Amino acid sequence: EKGWQLLLNYVYGHPNSSVLLLPYGSAVNLINHDEHKFNAVVRWSNSTQHRGRNWPETMSIDELRAMDKSGLMLEFVATRDISPGEEIFINYGPEWQQAWDSH
Repeated sequence: EKGWQLLLNYVYGHPNSSVLLLPYGSAVNLINHDEHKFNAVVRWSNSTQHRGRNWPETMSIDELRAMDKSGLMLEFVATRDISPGEEIFINYGPEWQQAWDSH
């Protein structure tokens, strides 16, 4: 159970779905949470390779799974200029903060 909880600290979900998305890459582990001084946001990718942008509103998980190219893609975008060496923060949201505070 402890391993499952640890995994949940690093995934993103959608309130209308049970699917959890785990971002991966060399830099994603360096992005942390700050509710007030965040300098980046996570959003659906604007890439033309992103084929699942309308999920879950117009696409089922089976349709998404059947895709032969990249389905769901997230991107981290700076909300302002970030200086070299400055830590990158995103706001994980109030549900995460409440869970953290009550843990």
